[in-house]
Amino acid sequence: MKKTLGRRINQLRKDKGMTSEQLSEQCGVNAVHIRRIESGSGLPSFHLFLKICNVLGTSADYLLGDLLDNPVIPDSVQQLGKQLKHLEPEQVDMINEMIEVMIRHTKKEQV
Repeated sequence: MKKTLGRRINQLRKDKGMTSEQLSEQCGVNAVHIRRIESGSGLPSFHLFLKICNVLGTSADYLLGDLLDNPVIPDSVQQLGKQLKHLEPEQVDMINEMIEVMIRHTKKEQV
């Protein structure tokens, strides 16, 4: 879990164009501590974890979601699932294709 969380924080920080020093300054901690977290050799305190989420503009779900035994599914995703049940299979396929295109487009913009 430590390594996965650290990798996600590291990747998100880099995607935002930030250095570990910049992240540490905005979170009010030593850069060495941030590097330890990103390398997986340490975990942030709850308070620091919330600061990291805020500074990086992400949610705890994004950083921890699939690491939890009982992941929290946002209400919006649950609502979408309910709506998809009323569609024909080809309509669901079309929505899946649109999501895939959006993800590819978003990844291209980040590069």
